[in-house]
Amino acid sequence: MEQAVAGFAAGTISTLIMHPLDLAKTQLQVTRVYQHTGLRNVVNANVNRQHFFRSLYRGLTVNLIGSTASWGSYFFIYEKCKNAVASYSNIPVRELSSFQILGCSYASGLAVAALTNPIWVVKSRILSRSVPYTSFLTGIRELLRNQGIKGCYVGIVPSFVGVCQGSLQFMAYERLKKHYNEPMSSLQYLSVSALSKVFSSLLMYPVMVFRTRLQVRDTLRITDSKSLMSLRLPQIIADLYKGYSFHLLRVVPQTCITLLVYEQTYHFLKKDTKNK
Repeated sequence: MEQAVAGFAAGTISTLIMHPLDLAKTQLQVTRVYQHTGLRNVVNANVNRQHFFRSLYRGLTVNLIGSTASWGSYFFIYEKCKNAVASYSNIPVRELSSFQILGCSYASGLAVAALTNPIWVVKSRILSRSVPYTSFLTGIRELLRNQGIKGCYVGIVPSFVGVCQGSLQFMAYERLKKHYNEPMSSLQYLSVSALSKVFSSLLMYPVMVFRTRLQVRDTLRITDSKSLMSLRLPQIIADLYKGYSFHLLRVVPQTCITLLVYEQTYHFLKKDTKNK
């Protein structure tokens, strides 16, 4: 249970800090490369000068719900999965192979993706303003009323593919952690978290763009694919990596904060439990 509590805390803190960049990233992902949407345009479109902080944190509630549910359940399932595999293999958890870690992480990610996809559909639509949902509960009700259960799982296939990013990240994270002695310092956790996130996001970012566009539009229009095919290779890459710099600006600090808070909270709770 310590893993779930630590994951909940990590998701809460990282989301509170990084939400404005998540808002900008979502706006950039759902635009096309030939629309020339930049950070200034995104800021001007989303920031109300009279309600500055309110506009920066539009959609915070649904983001908090999604992040806390995702991280809390992910770390709980992930640790249980690692312990089960280690027990079956009769080895310490720290000695699990990269392939075993990859499998545990992917299985955990699939479960969490299936559980939380409706939350992310509503979140994407609120942040992109593609549908005028006034709240998370309103969004869920409207989604179920208009599209049924099927609408809750728009973009689930790209989400399942995107789980590979988290799997690659945690595989790299666990491998890098083996080079340090426990307990690791905060700086070591931060550096390991950053390196593992850059590695995984570089490989899997186009899948995230595809998923976000599916969630916002329900389906990719034929004109989208025709427009993409008419572009040259550099333009195709630019389209697939639309918003990537802002994605890194958001996810690397967010990952560092999330994993640092998780590790520190988990070790604190574990130590407190032992003392009792």
